[in-house]
Amino acid sequence: MGLLNTARDIFFYQLGAMRDAEHSGGLLLATLADRVADPRTAELLREQAQESNNALGGVAACLEELQIAPISRRSEIVEGMLREFEHIVALKPTPESMALFAVAAALQYLYFAIGTYQGLLDWTEIIGEKTCHRWATASLSAKQGGAERLAQVGRELSHTMFTTSPGARSS
Repeated sequence: MGLLNTARDIFFYQLGAMRDAEHSGGLLLATLADRVADPRTAELLREQAQESNNALGGVAACLEELQIAPISRRSEIVEGMLREFEHIVALKPTPESMALFAVAAALQYLYFAIGTYQGLLDWTEIIGEKTCHRWATASLSAKQGGAERLAQVGRELSHTMFTTSPGARSS
């Protein structure tokens, strides 16, 4: 028999996966912030990196409440996002393009986290785990709020770039 035979096993596995994703995601978001010249965008990315670090405390509290040690694994999804962004950096985009790529990469991560937290939240309701439920609710809300703010910045950056850059299409 394998290690993932029950719904509870899968829940524990997903908790560990989210812990690793938050760790990698925090690094990704901090890296993005360091590459962006626009202070407002960089600050928003740093806030999201800090939120990922804060969420790690929630994961730890949940794991402690459940008295489990999660299966540890690398977050291939988040590491792939970082590799993709490093590829973009190597192409030497303009500062405006770098900011737009950074926002897009951050949104990719946040949408991934939102989907994962939604699943964890559903499972915490089913198993009646209140500590984990509070953490998953808070983390989901924080990711959704961050995604909304970043999406707005992304729209503003896109609008500026599409309407002012050479070669922009006229409407």
